[in-house]
Amino acid sequence: VYTKFEYGLMGVNVDPKFQDNKWLYLYYSPVSGDTANRLVRVKYDDVRDEVLWNTEQKLLDVPVKRTDCCHTGGSIAWDRQGNLYLSTGDDTN
Repeated sequence: VYTKFEYGLMGVNVDPKFQDNKWLYLYYSPVSGDTANRLVRVKYDDVRDEVLWNTEQKLLDVPVKRTDCCHTGGSIAWDRQGNLYLSTGDDTN
């Protein structure tokens, strides 16, 4: 992940049906040159105890400005109906 200022891995949560589907949800700043944080899901292999990075699926890009510091954040939550919510910092419009 990109780690300058407050960027990095900002949110982690498991799917409400994790026991069946093994999906982990991550909100992070990719190292690549694009200036967007990324919400993704990846499979977890509990037999090998590792994330299967080749299963990564991008769900959302959130444009950010990486030229200055601050107010970067991210949190992933679920409601009772299984809807995913992402909160972000205020370093973006």
